[in-house]
Amino acid sequence: MSDIKVVIFGVGSCVKNLYEGISFFYKKSKRDNWIDLSQSWRIYSSDILFIAVFDFEKRKFGRPFQEVIAIG
Repeated sequence: MSDIKVVIFGVGSCVKNLYEGISFFYKKSKRDNWIDLSQSWRIYSSDILFIAVFDFEKRKFGRPFQEVIAIG
């Protein structure tokens, strides 16, 4: 499967949980490292790329993604 590019509009606690789940749980687990969406579809955590984040809250504007998700 080719890369899945993710663009996020609005960074809050749900986005933080999604990013941390993919980045830390799935990529570092000892299992097969795939997310089963249905019986016929598997997405590997290495296929998911976060490429852009947009948020209009003043304290998040112009900061790197890692800092923005820490703010929540």
